[in-house]
Amino acid sequence: MENNNASFYYLIVIFCTMLNIKKVNDDVVGKGPQFVKYQHNLWVAMSIEQLQAAVDNFRFVAKAFKEDNGSITLSIPDFDIVASGET
Repeated sequence: MENNNASFYYLIVIFCTMLNIKKVNDDVVGKGPQFVKYQHNLWVAMSIEQLQAAVDNFRFVAKAFKEDNGSITLSIPDFDIVASGET
């Protein structure tokens, strides 16, 4: 019986989390970026279009590295973004 209660509890937690995610998504689409503080973390949820508008006037410089396999890796160190692909 305890195992069934635990499973039901986790199902309720997952359902409530999904409702919160749906609300955040609806708020992002309808109102704009949403800033969330959860425990000690602060994060922002925004659409791709909102992100493009936010960084439209900034210039980013990527470092390029030629890999041994012939691919090129681009890195934007301040953002911890790395992308690699065939040339």
